[in-house]
Amino acid sequence: MKKVPSHAEHMTCEIIGKPCCVGVSGECVITTSDYCEFLRGYYHPEYNLCSQVPCLSVLCGMAGFANLDVPDQFYRLIVSQFIHTGLLDLGLTILLQVQCC
Repeated sequence: MKKVPSHAEHMTCEIIGKPCCVGVSGECVITTSDYCEFLRGYYHPEYNLCSQVPCLSVLCGMAGFANLDVPDQFYRLIVSQFIHTGLLDLGLTILLQVQCC
């Protein structure tokens, strides 16, 4: 680390803003860890710039992307047909399937 001259000690600073991934679209903002927690985002203390953070893959979660620039998780089209948001949704789905067949 570079030695700070004695006349410039009042000018030393520390970088506290780091990338934070928020929202369902993977928006990245530079903010503090406390504010990122308030936004219910995912804080990246090891990076300094948003361009270094793959927000979309962090938020999507299930499996990694083959190419970070292109969301290529096509299996989600099939998996989403078998995931239910609760017992009411599951019951209505079963009822609909029984009536139709």
